[in-house]
Amino acid sequence: MGRRWALLAALAALGLSLMAFCLAAGEGRMPGGTFVAGVPVEGLTRAEALTALEGAAEAYGETEILFYCGDQLAAAVKSREIGAAPDLEAAVDLALVEGGDIWPRVRIDRSALEELLPPAPKNARYDRERGQVAPGRAGVAVDAAALEEALTRAGPGGSVGFPVEIREPELGAEQLEAMLFRDELSAWETEVEGSRQRQDNVALSAAAISGAVILPGEVFDFNQAVGERTEERGYAPAPSLLDGETVDTVGGGICQTAGTLYMAALLADLEIVERSGHSRPSSYLPLGLDAAVSWNGKNLRIRNDTGYPIRVEAWMEEGRLRVRLVGTRLEEARVAMRPEEGEPLPYAVEERADPDLAPGERQLFRAGREGLTVRTWREVYDGEGNLLRSALEAETVYPAQSELWLVGEEPGPADGKA
Repeated sequence: MGRRWALLAALAALGLSLMAFCLAAGEGRMPGGTFVAGVPVEGLTRAEALTALEGAAEAYGETEILFYCGDQLAAAVKSREIGAAPDLEAAVDLALVEGGDIWPRVRIDRSALEELLPPAPKNARYDRERGQVAPGRAGVAVDAAALEEALTRAGPGGSVGFPVEIREPELGAEQLEAMLFRDELSAWETEVEGSRQRQDNVALSAAAISGAVILPGEVFDFNQAVGERTEERGYAPAPSLLDGETVDTVGGGICQTAGTLYMAALLADLEIVERSGHSRPSSYLPLGLDAAVSWNGKNLRIRNDTGYPIRVEAWMEEGRLRVRLVGTRLEEARVAMRPEEGEPLPYAVEERADPDLAPGERQLFRAGREGLTVRTWREVYDGEGNLLRSALEAETVYPAQSELWLVGEEPGPADGKA
């Protein structure tokens, strides 16, 4: 009998407890014995519980995270630095229903984590402004989801040890130092003729590009490197080609610098982004391999697609312009340029009346010149002389120049007088 009464009493007590729990939940108050993030919230409303947990939210930001790669400490950060924060609202909502000891789920700002600990390694690079190698850095691969789980289990404050993967860069500072500017990629030279002013213009423009470093992926801009050709900057009037005619322009002759650099870039197997030919062949370069430039007009632009910095060296010596490209050669290769001439382009014959000539008199003013189309092929060979590839590099059209005759005017018809 006593045992029956004890059982009935226990059931009654359980029923009262369940009723109390249901009443508490129905009234929006936390059940007895409820904790969230270690903070007692028994009997509090949802809003009151969230207020009581404000301190705990701040404490979560103070957790120290120790990132280890094996036994090596890779980094140490405060959890607030990666935006770690507990989802207190979800935890309070769960506590209202279930009661007991509730630990909130911790979320992190994954973009902040990657900014603080970039996962991708960074190779050493050449700092052009400082003229030296800037070291790279390792990448730190972190399993963000697992880190959130670890922070959730740890609760607020204290410290958490967490494993990471260290990804070393492919190219370190010492390795880059050893490879930097170690190889001559190409060299070309041309004879500089003409007036002293023309030669000085070539020398001045060569000095302007010499020492320029083209970083990997960067495009070298000839006009930008040389700057505007003005007398204030030391350039003088000298012969240059303009619409097929030879005229004096300030800076005349620097197309030879551009053309010599163009030839060196081709032999280094670099990408040519922009290049224009002249209106007629140049005497200092093979057909189809000249490069015309003008301020705010035609330009020469070359991309460094080698993966390593390239330094331009250009100078005048004993009447010759020399251009040398220095960088890092990973494979032995040789480039040959093969011009392919098309059929000559015929020239027209024109006449222009000249009042200074006697009627019917003819005088040759300008000789005609046939035009020409040149297709230039770039052929690349390996160290054993095997052809690796052959591609059309450029098609240059040298237009024909018409033959011009001056002709004396015939007398006009009678004026009609008797």
